[in-house]
Amino acid sequence: RTDRLPLWRNGRVLFLETETIDWIDAAHTSVHLYVGKTVHSLRRSITHVEALLDPARFLRIHRCSIVNLKRVKELLIQNDGRYWVVLQEGQKLPVGRSYRDRVRQALGLGS
Repeated sequence: RTDRLPLWRNGRVLFLETETIDWIDAAHTSVHLYVGKTVHSLRRSITHVEALLDPARFLRIHRCSIVNLKRVKELLIQNDGRYWVVLQEGQKLPVGRSYRDRVRQALGLGS
């Protein structure tokens, strides 16, 4: 596990503190790291990035999304059974069907 991710930019390496990441989204052969209004890209798979993160802090909620649990504001459960994680900044992210139980458990709702 790591507390910092290296981001290469124009001959420099920026070290991004993982605790500052709000959420992560997969995009083809890279991931987008959302930190407030800033988006950083990293040419790694979401599975690779997930393995680097602290599982007590970060949770995979969809095949394409990981959230920082400290940034979760609420969990919406719709009548049709779909789940949505709402972050403190208002982003509304879908929870994949196969991830629902682990999301409930991580948020202290049981399974």
